Formats: sequence, C-alpha cells, structure tokens
Amino acid sequence: MPYVKVDKNKYRIFINDGFYANKKRRRYTTTVTTDLKGIELKMFLAQQEFNFYNQIITQDPVSERLAQSPFKEYANYWLGYKDIADKTYRDYTHMLEYRVLPFLGEKQLNKISTTDIIDFMASLRDEISVKTGKPLSQKTIKNYFIMIRSMFNDASSTNILSKNPIEGVPVPKLSSTKLKDNFYTEEELSEFITLLLNEKSTKYKLLVLLALDTGARVGELLALRWKDLDLDNNKILIEKSVTFDRNNKVKIKSTKNNEDRKFYFGEYLKIYIEEHRVAQKVRKDFIGDNWYYKENIDNDDEDFIFTQDNGKVMHNDTPNKWLDKFIEKNGLRKITFHGLRHTNVTQMLLGGTDYTTVAQRVGHKQTSTTMNFYAHSVQEADKSASKIMGEILNLNNENDELQKSGTKSGTNLEIGK
Repeated sequence: MPYVKVDKNKYRIFINDGFYANKKRRRYTTTVTTDLKGIELKMFLAQQEFNFYNQIITQDPVSERLAQSPFKEYANYWLGYKDIADKTYRDYTHMLEYRVLPFLGEKQLNKISTTDIIDFMASLRDEISVKTGKPLSQKTIKNYFIMIRSMFNDASSTNILSKNPIEGVPVPKLSSTKLKDNFYTEEELSEFITLLLNEKSTKYKLLVLLALDTGARVGELLALRWKDLDLDNNKILIEKSVTFDRNNKVKIKSTKNNEDRKFYFGEYLKIYIEEHRVAQKVRKDFIGDNWYYKENIDNDDEDFIFTQDNGKVMHNDTPNKWLDKFIEKNGLRKITFHGLRHTNVTQMLLGGTDYTTVAQRVGHKQTSTTMNFYAHSVQEADKSASKIMGEILNLNNENDELQKSGTKSGTNLEIGK
C-alpha cells in the first residue's frame, strides 16, 4: 500500500522512483488531509497518488538535484547559464565568493528562507569594508540584493523552487545619487593640467587631456583609432569601447548605450595629438614586424591611439594605475580616471552648457540621468564660487572703509595744523 495514516484524517503518500547514483532509493512523499471514509477514502487516496506520481515523473531531475543541493552548487549552475555581460559575470563571481557563499553557500537551496536572506542583508549593513574602513555603501548593498533576487527569481521561474524566498525581503533604499568629491574644481584642474603638460609621456598626456576635453569613458578612449579623429574639422567619433572578458582578456565591443557619438574637441589638442602620433610612429617603425596588429603595418589609421609598447590595445585598468601614480607623485587630491569624466561634465555645466548638449556629448541616453547625477555637485560648486566672490567683495568693501577712514584722519590733521 503506497500510503499510510499518520494522524487523524492525515495520510502520507509514498512514491518510489528508482535510485540515486549513490544507490540510495529515490523516494518522494506528500501528506494529504481528508475526512472521507470507506470506499470514498480509497478512491480519493488513489486519485491523490496518481496526481502525485504524474508530478514526480514530469519533474526535471536536474532541478530536483539543485533544489536539494547546497546553494553554492546552484550558484555555479546559475553563473554558467545566465546571459550577463562579462564585467557583470566577474563582479557577481567576486560578490558570491567574498560575501554570499560564506553566509549561504552550505545551506540547502530549497531550505533557504526569507529570514535567511533578511539576515544576510542585515550582515551587509553591519559590515565594515576592509578596503575603506567604512560601512558598505548603499549602492553596494543594493547590488547584492539585485544579484540574489535575480538568482532566486530564476530558480522559481525554472521550477527549481516551488516557493521564492526573496518575496517579502525589503528592497534596500538608495539615497539620491550624488557625485561626492570625485572631480576637480576649476582651481584644482588648473594645477593638475599645469603639472600634466610637463609629463614626458605623449600617450598619457593626450589620454588625460582627451578625457578632460570630451568626458568620454576610459573604455571609449582606449578603443579610439587614428581614423576616428577628424583633424580638419576637430571632430571625434566614438563608436566602440574596450572591456575585458570573463578570463580578463581585452575585447572590443559597442559603447555602453550601443550608440555612436560624434562631436567637437578643442583646437588646442591638435599639437598633443600630432606629438603622440609622431612618437607612436617612431615606436612602430622601430618594432617593425613585432607590431601586435601586423595587418596594420602599412596602415597607421587603423592603429589604436593608446596602446601598449607593442601596439596592442591597452587594458582598462592601466590608465587608472598611471593616474594614481601621477597624483601621488605631485601631491594632488586623489580622484579616479572616471573622475576626469565627472570633472568635464561639472565644468561644462558650470560654464553654462545646457544639460541636453552635455548628455549627448558624454553618452547619457536620457538628459534626466545627467541632471539627477550632477545637479547637486553643480549647486555645491556654484555655492562655493559665490562664497569666494563674497569674500572678494567683502575684502574690497573693507579696503574702501579703510580708505575713507584714512581720508578723514588726514583731513583732521590738516585742520589741526
């Protein structure tokens, strides 16, 4: 008999479905409740047994195995099939290994509860970052939530889980986005550029000046070829971006928003463009057949503008490393290479450029993105500028008062004589 009475009006149904690889019997159970008696009870239990059996035989054995496996096994499975960008894959792999798996990794997937996830999110809010010595940012915490929500939503939609434990977990709230201090003020920028122009490297000098002039992302700058610069009309074409794949190898892809941009660059850049092109040509001729892109030996226009010594496109991390050393060497306030993009945008907005034009130049799909992200910083910079002018005007007023006071004293002395 495939069922047994376990309590008043409660019956447990058993289904055997072969054996696992370890030779243990694969057995499934379910409990039903009924107050039927006699022949009606037998008919009811037979129907329940039939329904349960159909449920079992149509169940995906992979899904069943994953549901009963530790969360870490599902995590590996999910990363393997999930269609995500290479950078996202690397980020998620790090997030899982560094924080999620130590907390949830050994728990059986189908036994992870809503409370377990809430506890994990609470642990993130309490954590102090080893790197910064500060609590994790709201953005970091929300990124963890987004990843975990995607994992459990997928487990639910693919029938690995019958109940989704992410439901009921509060979504972390983000305060309004602010730029903070990752950009230079006009005064800081002036000092920065003065020092930069004294650098011997034509490559990094031009790379940084282009970042400041165009506000382009580092990956977009590294993907530039000489053919993308129109020196007759002072225009630059941005249509590609350098990134790196899951194995940390460089690859070329479309821009972040899959849209090309063409806009003007400053006339002053031409001298630095020509300076670097000559330096790269000398290097290329010296290397000869060892130039990385051999198909470009006789076609300089196809070469990348910013390359490694052998002509190969640079890695995204390289400009940041160079900038860190440059800033430290010159005792400047630290910003990231992406901070040069922020500097460009804030200076354009402070200079009166409208938000629509700024958004088009830097590749924001919506003007609202530019407004929401930079409005606060522009207001703060504008406030600081007004204070400086206030101090100047106040100083002039004080000088006027002193002059008036001196004149009166002089007049009195004259009368006294």
